[in-house]
Amino acid sequence: MKKRIVSLLLVLVLAFTLVPSAFADTSDCGLAGCTCSGYCSYAYYNYRPNDEDTHFYGVYCTGCGIGGGVVLEGSHTFSGNTCTLCGYTKSSGGGGGGWEPDYCYHDWTYREWDGCYWYEFCEDCGDLVDMGVSHGVTVYDDWEYYNRSEHRRYAYCRDCGEGEYEYDWHDTREEYEQYTSTQHRVVDYCSTCDSNVGTATYASHSFSYGSWQNYNGTQHRRTKTCRDCGYSSYDYANHSFSYGSWTNSSDTQHRRTKTCNTCGYSTYEYADHADTNGDGLCDGCSKELTVYVDVTLDACGGVLEDESVTVIFGNTYGELPEPTREGYTFDGWYTEKDGGELVEAGTEVSDKTAHTLYAHWTLTKVFSVTVPASLPLAVTEDGVVTSSTDAAIANNSTCDVRVTGISLRTENGWTLVPFEYNMAGAKVDSKLIGFAIGGAQSVDNGDSETLVLTGDWSIDAGSTLPLDYDANVSATSVGINEQVLTVVFVVEEVN
Repeated sequence: MKKRIVSLLLVLVLAFTLVPSAFADTSDCGLAGCTCSGYCSYAYYNYRPNDEDTHFYGVYCTGCGIGGGVVLEGSHTFSGNTCTLCGYTKSSGGGGGGWEPDYCYHDWTYREWDGCYWYEFCEDCGDLVDMGVSHGVTVYDDWEYYNRSEHRRYAYCRDCGEGEYEYDWHDTREEYEQYTSTQHRVVDYCSTCDSNVGTATYASHSFSYGSWQNYNGTQHRRTKTCRDCGYSSYDYANHSFSYGSWTNSSDTQHRRTKTCNTCGYSTYEYADHADTNGDGLCDGCSKELTVYVDVTLDACGGVLEDESVTVIFGNTYGELPEPTREGYTFDGWYTEKDGGELVEAGTEVSDKTAHTLYAHWTLTKVFSVTVPASLPLAVTEDGVVTSSTDAAIANNSTCDVRVTGISLRTENGWTLVPFEYNMAGAKVDSKLIGFAIGGAQSVDNGDSETLVLTGDWSIDAGSTLPLDYDANVSATSVGINEQVLTVVFVVEEVN
């Protein structure tokens, strides 16, 4: 009982400080320690007689249960002689009556919480006074498809997670969607849960078209978009060109513009110059032309390093390469393989088209020439060397030949000197030889042993060409018969 009195005094003190705010706000209880953040209100409990005129009662927050011992005072509300709230009964004499009924008023309670659930127990008797729930903010998931008629969403407490499904009827809308490149389909969708809730029907696209745009050098394209479902693709088509006039572009080509009549794409078309009427002007652009002509050189059995040349129409052929052919003499280039016209350096190019020139040949006759392999030498007591009388070049062929070159190489220690060398002043032990043929004499040119040919050196068929030489050896020498000189003659047929 002492405990209850002390508690009552504390509650009365708190009541005077909290009464003004307690009734000022029903959305926010304003109780110290409340954690509901505005989601709460007052509830009243445990009315108890105070005296014959008043009773007092506690308040608590419906959200979090905070409050408990807060006490407010109010007047009795009688029905007959009994207050309907606290149970106070007036005596028949009008004096003070009983204010403690024969049951526990559960004046002082305490609460135990389990998530959003609370349990309230009486401190006096220990009975479970009340049990309730005070969920916080309700959280809703998105609507989802449930069946052909309904969708649902889950609603649950933000604090404890307890919840349940809410159900509602579909509200349908028709929606087009692309199906193939030629068709779309119409589908019933729920506007709330965005689910397919009907049977699709199919129809061909209804296109609207954009303007043609260039795609590449041969095609243009345009967009096409279905008015119903929004499907978009391209139409392609070949360019349809209109052409401008030919104008000169380079030495070999002219060009003209070509513009697509549909999309406006423009580019150039190129072509080689052409002069079909032979007036020297391009048929397309009227440019005065330099006509390059490719000429093939047919050696006709000969050997030729460059087998083609390029010449200019109206100019001369210029120097043309000469082929070689063993056993034959090159006679020149001709317009035909047999016969035709001779083409020389000064011949004008009169053919604009690519053409061929042919080598003509003359067979060279076979002949033979005999040159002594050694020179028989005889030495006098005075050291003068003489030769045999038959030292000569012999033409054994059936045709006349011409000597075109002589090459000399001394042998066995002999040294070639000028033909008119002063042999008498030479050393006694010298081995010197001067050589002459047909007026040509050995000379001292410092680096080679040759004869300088002058005039027409020819040897008739079956005749000889004498060889002349002077030599000087030691006076004590005896007769000499040795190879002292190698003579190489270059000859050709005399026509």
